[in-house]
Parts: sequence; structure tokens; C-alpha cells
Amino acid sequence: MILAELKFKKDLVSYVYFAEQHGGLAHTLTEGSDMVLKREADYQRLKRLAAYPIFLVLLTFILFFFVNRILLPKFNSLFTDMNLAPNIFMETIAAAAHIIPFTLYFLLSLTTVLSLYYIVSFKNLHPLKQKKKLVKLPFAGKFIRLFYSHYFSVQLSYLFSGGLSVLSALKVFEQNLHEPFSREIGKDLISKLAAGQDFDGAVGEYPFFDAELRELSGTGKRMASWIRSFIFTAGTA
Repeated sequence: MILAELKFKKDLVSYVYFAEQHGGLAHTLTEGSDMVLKREADYQRLKRLAAYPIFLVLLTFILFFFVNRILLPKFNSLFTDMNLAPNIFMETIAAAAHIIPFTLYFLLSLTTVLSLYYIVSFKNLHPLKQKKKLVKLPFAGKFIRLFYSHYFSVQLSYLFSGGLSVLSALKVFEQNLHEPFSREIGKDLISKLAAGQDFDGAVGEYPFFDAELRELSGTGKRMASWIRSFIFTAGTA
């Protein structure tokens, strides 16, 4: 696809790919551009929101360094000359001076271990296994599950609305070479249907789909109608 060669975002390329299959290219291009613009606006908003806490953290570290390296030694010397015991403020600063380096080393080590795990192990996992691990993350797992449920339901709804059967729609997923998740979920679902499993039962086995999506049943227009109601609910959440 030309968009993939021009290094467009994978999710936008995938949206256009599905649009070519169900015939709603013009609508999808408009929707896709709105999606990209919204994500860019959200990204810029998050950058602005993150700037203030980061500034406060840096300012706190600078002030702490100044107090610990310059002011505290002078107070210690003064208290020693006057034969006074250090007060609670001085003891707190001294304790923090010992704890903070170990905390920074721990965070650096954790970041290094996670980076190595991603490069050596996670990156090479099957796409579906990656998603199963991601939804187990605390806090972020819920949003990841909602994102993939929304993505899958949107594309499936469009394909059903275009008159495709369940098997034909899954073959479209399987033939999507631009997005590994779509390709593997299509291939896996087709193999489960070939083994005699019901579609709703097969979808229900994936933990990276929302519980409501995993409970869907029926085919064709009935399923498309249900999925559209799920999309509306997810979009307003």
C-alpha cells in the first residue's frame, strides 16, 4: 500500500486497508484524519500537562541538592559547635540523602531490565501473546483492552455492513499485512471456526477484548448492530 511506503502511521494504514475492502474509503479517510488530528491534540495536551510536574520534580531535586550540599553542612557545624542535637528537619534531610541515590539506582536498574526484556523477549513474542501480557498491566491494562476491543469492533462492523460473512470478514483480517495483530487474530479465529467452535465462544477466549464484546452472539446485521452500540458506548466512556 502506498500509505505504508510513505511511512504513515500503522493504525491509519490499517484503517484505509479495511476501507478498501468494505467500500467506505471516503468516509474512512475523513474519520482516519480526524482520529490522527485528535491523537496529535491529545499528545500535545499530555505534553503540556506533564511539563509542570516534571519541572516541579527537577526544581525539588535542585533545591534538595542545594540544601544537602551547602546549607546542611553549615547547620551541622553550627549545631556541633553549640553542642546541640540535630533537629528533625536535619535528620530528615540526612536520611533522604542516603535513600534517594538507592532509589535512583533502583529505577535505573528497573528501566534497564525492562528494556532488555522488551528487546530480548517481549518483542519476539507472538502478537496475540503480547496483547495478553499487556492487558495484565495494572491501570493501563483496562485502557489497552478497551482500545483493542474498539479497534476490532469498528473494523468488523464496517465489514459486516458491507455485506461480508463472518468468514469473509476474518479473511480480510488475515490478509492485512500492515498490522500483525489484525493478521494473527484473523488467522486464529478462522482456525477456531474450522475446528467447530462458535464465533462468540472463540472471541470470548481472548482476554484483551472487553467483557461485553466477548459476550456477543449472532451474525450479520444483528451482530453489526450490536457492535455499533458497543462502539458508541466505548466512544462516550
